[in-house]
Amino acid sequence: QDRRLEANSGLDNAWKRTPRGVVCPYLPCPKPDCGTGELEWKDEDRQRKRETLTCTKCGYTLTEGRIALTRESLKKNPPDLLFTTTEMLNRCSGDASLGRLLGWRGSSTAPSLVLLDEVHTYSGLHGAQVALLLRRWREATRRPITFVGLSATLRDADRFFAQLVGLYPGDVDSIEPADEAMMSEGREYAVALRGDPVSGASLLSTSIQTAMLYGRILDLDKKQYLYGSTGFLFTDDLDVTNRFYNDLRDAEGGQNRAGRRSGGGRVLAGLRSSERNEHAARYLDGQSWDIVEKIGHDLDPTLQLHHLQVGRTSSQDVGVDHDANLTVATASLEVGFNDPRVGLVLQHKAPRDAAAFIQRRGRAGRERGTRPITVVTLSDYGR
Repeated sequence: QDRRLEANSGLDNAWKRTPRGVVCPYLPCPKPDCGTGELEWKDEDRQRKRETLTCTKCGYTLTEGRIALTRESLKKNPPDLLFTTTEMLNRCSGDASLGRLLGWRGSSTAPSLVLLDEVHTYSGLHGAQVALLLRRWREATRRPITFVGLSATLRDADRFFAQLVGLYPGDVDSIEPADEAMMSEGREYAVALRGDPVSGASLLSTSIQTAMLYGRILDLDKKQYLYGSTGFLFTDDLDVTNRFYNDLRDAEGGQNRAGRRSGGGRVLAGLRSSERNEHAARYLDGQSWDIVEKIGHDLDPTLQLHHLQVGRTSSQDVGVDHDANLTVATASLEVGFNDPRVGLVLQHKAPRDAAAFIQRRGRAGRERGTRPITVVTLSDYGR
């Protein structure tokens, strides 16, 4: 019966089934003192075409008319605020049913204000395509449009934004804090590692060992934010992301998809234990992990120790695993995710874009007064 309901509901697999309905995947409960409860669209409401969401945790209800859940309700009652993407705007340019809602047919319901978040991402070939799209769309709406762009990493923002939306630079006002309004606080650590091409070890091995070490010198208490309790590991290549993710999980004892150790695998961090015979030689070679043991982590020399849980965020994995100690990520996680627990950012190889790198290192240290760590693993063969 559940499978038939799923097949006939028109909802994709992102809408998780519950005994009484489905869970909205777009947002959690908006009530300030709840914030984490799941919003359920009950089957009885859905069958009666009532777009009402109820929090499964606190019982708070988003009544009908507060949020639109279907395209039919969007077309019937155009919203005050519409969240969409440039890809969807382009895709619906020839859609007769949605074209009026989006402004392609010059209707009175066309937006009068467009807010573009993280506008520095609209660069290169993708940015050129978006710029052409916005010019076509603005011509089709046949009404004045105000464009607003947000970014923390743009240089010469006026010219960039003017080129993106098709205006003269003089028509763009740049709003930014005055120098005297800025205040320095906290301390950030930045470490650059350069791999040795004649050592016989791959550069990915250097990043894996770095992740295993720094993952164990973050705060043990997840409620303390001085150094953070979780880390993000970035790459610019999906293939490297997958290898990084799988090899790091193997090094942390072999983990299943839930992050649990499977098959009693050995955690290789135990090779750095001060109780092993080779500890003195490793210390002379600069491989001292003594600080890990001094702050309370166990480095069992038999390799049967507690592992770091490794997660992944890419086009293959939606969202972030909040239980993960380390998350291997692509550019999908470099903007818009603010977690005060993040204290480590590791960049594998030189970043392709300076603005993107600044955004990535900005994921750590979101809490004022914290001391985030940024590590970049560089190659002698690269930049």
